[in-house]
Amino acid sequence: EALAFRQQELQELQTRLGAERQELFAITQMVHQIQAEFDRNVIRFKGQEAENAKRQVKVITAMSPDSAAGMLAEMPDDEVVKLLTLMKPDEASTILEAIGKSAAGAKRAATLTDLMRRVMSPNGVAIVNDPVTR
Repeated sequence: EALAFRQQELQELQTRLGAERQELFAITQMVHQIQAEFDRNVIRFKGQEAENAKRQVKVITAMSPDSAAGMLAEMPDDEVVKLLTLMKPDEASTILEAIGKSAAGAKRAATLTDLMRRVMSPNGVAIVNDPVTR
């Protein structure tokens, strides 16, 4: 009788363990699906961000250098550097020159130039995975 009771308990534990394994597998699959969807959304968002930055650069470069410098003065350095690195060198230098017309502006222009140097490779291409820029 005690042996039959023990066998029944073991059978119930095995059944419960099997159900919990199935539940764990289903949850793991759901997590993988959510992660894959998240990754797709991040890639899509980064693509949209790049397109928006390119559009913003077109607008900024169409402005007068002084107006562009005034607008960029209100933006954080990392955003300005991102936009300047997307510009042609002559466009970026004209805007940096306009930024540097005052003493405070000259200091910011120097800072921006240094930050640009850190995110640009020697051939003038932006380094995307540079640990300095993260």
